Amino acid sequence: MQPAQNPQILALSIRQPWVTLILLGLKSIEIRQWSTPFRGCIYLHAGKIADDRPEGWALLPKDQHELTRRRGGVVGCAQLSECIVYSNAKDFQKDCQLHRNAPTWFRLPRLYGFRFEAPKIVPFHPCSGQVKFFAVDLPPLERRRPKTLPKPAKKLVKFEIDS
Repeated sequence: MQPAQNPQILALSIRQPWVTLILLGLKSIEIRQWSTPFRGCIYLHAGKIADDRPEGWALLPKDQHELTRRRGGVVGCAQLSECIVYSNAKDFQKDCQLHRNAPTWFRLPRLYGFRFEAPKIVPFHPCSGQVKFFAVDLPPLERRRPKTLPKPAKKLVKFEIDS
């Protein structure tokens, strides 16, 4: 009899500063052009290349920029609780404060919104990202004891960056 193997742990790569905004609770929906039936806790991976558009960076509190320096690896986790279908511009615009994209981003025939809840930071783990969900070789989330990211504060909050 073979020993039981760990279930596959999934991650989703999101560019900075958007992944940080999710971890701070300032963005709860990630927009994609594809759907997913998956629900549950996933790792959040920060892509190596940051999004240089000023809209995302403008949403980031000035005292929370340290986490955006973490790139090319897992930075957090969250519960993927829902996959919302946006089949018209009106519904997409209604959720702009949740996904933080301009109403002009909507494209027919539809877009999908991955709703995240209970975001937490985890110790940085460098690894390559992919376009869709991908498996990561990390311990199960419940054994890593992720820390909840503090709410934006008036004073500087420093995050330790693992090398």
